[in-house]
Amino acid sequence: MSRWKLIWLLILLLAVGGWAAGFWLAYLHRNNSEWANYAGIAGLCLAIIGFPFTIYSLFETQRAGREAQRQAAEAAREAKAAVEQSRADTKQALEKVALMLLAGDLERLQTAVNAVLDFGDHAIWPRALLHCREAGALAAALRVNPLLRENERTMLAQGAEALAIAQTYITDNRINKNTTRRGLYRTHAKNLQSLAMSLTVVRARLSAISLEAPHAPVN
Repeated sequence: MSRWKLIWLLILLLAVGGWAAGFWLAYLHRNNSEWANYAGIAGLCLAIIGFPFTIYSLFETQRAGREAQRQAAEAAREAKAAVEQSRADTKQALEKVALMLLAGDLERLQTAVNAVLDFGDHAIWPRALLHCREAGALAAALRVNPLLRENERTMLAQGAEALAIAQTYITDNRINKNTTRRGLYRTHAKNLQSLAMSLTVVRARLSAISLEAPHAPVN
């Protein structure tokens, strides 16, 4: 039995006891004025019986108010949890979009770096220079991306520097000399090959992150 049921049972017992005691006292003194005393007895009975019902209605009103407050608080908590979950889902979706965009830019950079090496191997130096400039601009722009790790940003900064040196080399030693000699200078080619391999590693890491399972729902 719940706590409130015990309380109301006690009140009812007290009310019945009080009614019985009042009736008994009034009945003992009924001869003073028979009809008046019987009327008083009836009024006393109604008062004693009505009192607990009045108290009961007050407590029921309070209980209903507390229940409404509890439900409102529960609804507020559920709404807050739903908003937090929605924010978490939106943030996660935006992070994945940002990762996809970054991966796409890194793929463009890697393609441009490989194009520099390929066109250089075929002595198509104007095209090699064009892709070298494109790659250098991309590397310089991506090196400050906050989604990259510190060592990856350092790698891109070094790659941008290597591409700038390669541009100068292609302009001075290949295009200006109008030579058909194939391939970059060994040091420049090695630097660009290392950059391309590092980009492959970074792209693989970003791809693995984008395929990870979603975070657990917010409680």
